[in-house]
Amino acid sequence: MCNALSPERAVLWAVLHDAAVHRRVGERLHDGLFTTAFHRACFTACRTLRAAGAGRLEETAVCAAPGTAFSDSERRALARMLRVEPPARVRDNVDDLVAALDDRAHGRVVNLLRLVN
Repeated sequence: MCNALSPERAVLWAVLHDAAVHRRVGERLHDGLFTTAFHRACFTACRTLRAAGAGRLEETAVCAAPGTAFSDSERRALARMLRVEPPARVRDNVDDLVAALDDRAHGRVVNLLRLVN
């Protein structure tokens, strides 16, 4: 079994779980940095709710993203990200992970897995 964590999911987990992280890295993040529809939808819903002043996100609010249908496994993953605090390796590297996602989006080489695992 692989214990690797997707760098996109690591960033999303930190942003969903902690409003302070979202404030710190939010302006550098955009949905184009996320390659899966699930990650883009979660980030867009999070950004919308945070802009409206939501402190702690509820699973039902994020799952209610307009035009989004999540699979059961995606709903479970989202519920876990909201329920469980991200590990220290994610919290400590979130700024580097955001920079790495931006580098990847602009075609620059970066070892994303090294940052999160």
